[in-house]
Formats: sequence, structure tokens, C-alpha cells
Amino acid sequence: MAPVINTIAHDSAITSITCVTGQHRAMLDQVLDLFGIVPDFDLAVMAPNQTLNSLSCRVITGLDDVLDRARPDYVLVHGDTTSAMAASLAAFHRGIKIGHVEAGLRTYDLSKPWPEEMNRRVIDVVSSIAFAPTATSASNLHGEHLGGRVIVTGNTVIDALKETVGRIHDDTALRNMLESRFSFIAPPAGCFWSPVTGVRVSVMVSSIYAGVWQDWLSVMTWKLSIRSTSIRMYPGPYTSCSAI
Repeated sequence: MAPVINTIAHDSAITSITCVTGQHRAMLDQVLDLFGIVPDFDLAVMAPNQTLNSLSCRVITGLDDVLDRARPDYVLVHGDTTSAMAASLAAFHRGIKIGHVEAGLRTYDLSKPWPEEMNRRVIDVVSSIAFAPTATSASNLHGEHLGGRVIVTGNTVIDALKETVGRIHDDTALRNMLESRFSFIAPPAGCFWSPVTGVRVSVMVSSIYAGVWQDWLSVMTWKLSIRSTSIRMYPGPYTSCSAI
């Protein structure tokens, strides 16, 4: 979502605000710093031993106050998290139009992945504009006759990755640091490697390893200078993939 936020922020025709839930604080702060994003609102919803119901309640309640104060024309939500679903409901209940970034992903099995498959269906149902990453995702949306406008935009994860790779190219100090940190990445001559991002259900990754993975993926893409592929993988017989 970072490339979208930054692009909108530089459009004089649009007044935008950024609201974060505060989930996964260490990873969130790392990404915000990387892309130079300063949130206007931070809901700080994380709590010990929280349930999906308690999280949904805090997101809806917290965002309702933000929506009351900001009175936006549109609310953009990204992905299929519980917080994204709750945010879309908060906007819908106030009669505010919703744009869903990364819309139309489907397995058509509510248990794979759970609860993301339900979350993204709910978001798409209440969205006025569905920004689909692929033609397949757009086809899913058209087949469900939801009534909203569907636009194929590509994957914002790839936009973010390309932006990061460009930053590595332009920043000698950063490039040298990453070269030293990831010197073990040396693809054999003539080999074609493709970085892959995967989302697995019920697997928790610490912020430290997540940060290392993010850096490694960017460096690998930069070193190999290849077309990136983003794949979302779900356990079981259903797999949904998006390639840019």
C-alpha cells in the first residue's frame, strides 16, 4: 500500500490521510520508516491475548471516530486481514465509499485461508471500486456480480519492491551495506532465479526475520535484475497465484 499512499500524497487534487491499526508494531514501524510515511492516525489496537472479535471491535470503534472527524469521500483498504475487513465495515456503516486494493483473490473455501477468505469477500461486497491485481482476480469479481467498478491495477507489492530496488541502485552507501550483509547471494552463471513472496496460514514470523527477508528479497531482485513474481500460497488443494 505504501506506493499508493505516497502517490496520492503528491497529488494536489487529493487531500489524503493515513490511518494505521498499529498491529505488528515492529514490522509496521520498519516499513513506515522505509517509505517515509507518517500516519495521521494510529489506532494502536494491539492487546494481549486478543481474539478476532475483540480486534474487530476495537478497529471499528477506533476508526469510527476517525471517520467522524475526517469525513472522507473514499476509504482505501488493502488486503484481506481482519482489520481491513473491520475498516471496510466501519466505512460502509457511515455510507462512505470504499476502494479495495488487492481485490478479487479467491479460493472459494472459507477455511482456506481462514479467516482471510471471508474477510476479502466481505470487503469486496461493500466496495465501490475493486482494484484487482490480476485479470484472474477481476474475472472472479465479475463472476460474482457485486456491482462495484473493477479495475486491474497490478500488484502494489511489486510496486513497492521495484521502488526499493531503485533506491538500492541510487544509494551507494545502502548498496554497499546490503552487499556486505548478503554477500552469500551469488547466483551461478546461466541460472535463472526468481524471488517469491509467500503467505502461509498459521505461521508467525518474528519482526527480525521478517526484516531480514524483506532486505534479502530486495537485494536478490536487484542482483539478478529479473522480473519478480508474487505468489500467495495456501495449504490444501486450493492455490491462488498472482504474477506480475
